[in-house]
Amino acid sequence: MGEAGFSRYQPPAGVEAETEPGSHGRVLRNRLGIRRKREMDAAEYEALLRAQEAYLQRISADTRFTASLLREMHREWLADLMALQADYSVPDYGFAGRGSKGQQERYLEAVKQGYLQDYDDLVDFFREAIERRLRALG
Repeated sequence: MGEAGFSRYQPPAGVEAETEPGSHGRVLRNRLGIRRKREMDAAEYEALLRAQEAYLQRISADTRFTASLLREMHREWLADLMALQADYSVPDYGFAGRGSKGQQERYLEAVKQGYLQDYDDLVDFFREAIERRLRALG
């Protein structure tokens, strides 16, 4: 803690912290106006598939990851594309099946911490997702 009760990091404010009206605080404000969590989960999954298909056409073992490219890819599901480039399978995030709700909540909390420039939980989440996939492949 720094001065008089102020922490070093400030939580997201403004648009980044707003939820979609009618979503009961479960869905962040979005351009699609989606209010239902299940609908948002489906939209995010579809976006992931589109991003993977697009970048698999662009990325090779010789691709140079510049800051500009990383920012662009992050907006379009960075972790899966980097895993595929490194000859890993798509990570198993645990978003389906038993315990999936807890995994989704854990991921969202890690993302919130990332907004505060605390990336440890995100690193752990992605490491575990890659390890889970590798175990499943035997």
